[in-house]
Amino acid sequence: MRLNSKPMYNVLYCLCAIVFILFLPFSPFFLSWLIKALPALILAGLSRTHIPGKPGKMLSLGFLFSAAGDIFLELDPDQLFIFGLGTFLVAHLLYIRVFTFRRHLTRHRIILVAGIILYGLILAITLYPAAGDIRPAVMVYLCIITIMGVCAGIGGPNHPFVILGAILFVISDSLIAVNRFLVPIPAHNLMIMITYYTAQWFIATGVLKTHPTPQPPDAHGKA
Repeated sequence: MRLNSKPMYNVLYCLCAIVFILFLPFSPFFLSWLIKALPALILAGLSRTHIPGKPGKMLSLGFLFSAAGDIFLELDPDQLFIFGLGTFLVAHLLYIRVFTFRRHLTRHRIILVAGIILYGLILAITLYPAAGDIRPAVMVYLCIITIMGVCAGIGGPNHPFVILGAILFVISDSLIAVNRFLVPIPAHNLMIMITYYTAQWFIATGVLKTHPTPQPPDAHGKA
């Protein structure tokens, strides 16, 4: 298995994600900020090397901003929360661009998109009174992540993994918001990290399937 092969990236991603999740009860621990960010950094490398053109470059940059958000939130989830929110917001803007290089909307996807919009509206109405001094930032972020989910649905021909990843990302961020502003969620860190890491993997794999690397011509097939 080559070091820069897609299977190797997947193995490294899963190993790093599992290690961080296993050590969650001890977080923050020595270099936990780095271990938490490593999966996103690995996906940045995968995107840059295996997804051609602008989609690969922009998705790679999106994962780098996600890694920065991971670091901020691990170092100090209270004092650096707004910085983590900002870096993830930029990541979602980059994801939106990647998801909408081409657009295609079917009847089934209209239902999906409507559901995502409705979910975002309900969450915004619920969180608005509770978000306090950072209410504007939370509402902007919620708007952007809802748009990200919508764009995963209307972008075509996006692989279903892209849509699944976007939905899981919305769920993961919803768990953060509900736990922080509304009610404590039992085992919230575990639920957040599992949905987050799974979402990032599905997004990367889905975009990879949507924009595959062109295969070199078969030498034996030449005239």
